[in-house]
Amino acid sequence: AVSRDLDWGIPVPLKDAEGKVLYVWFDAPIGYISNTKELLPNDWEKWWKDE
Repeated sequence: AVSRDLDWGIPVPLKDAEGKVLYVWFDAPIGYISNTKELLPNDWEKWWKDE
């Protein structure tokens, strides 16, 4: 999830999301994928691509 009921974070600017905050940056998964590709150059796609 990108939002949670937390006391810290960036408030979600939507009426239906009162009390919700953003706590994960959208670019974080790119880092996970690129690190996997660096570690497993021949097998990274097995983890990240759906068959």
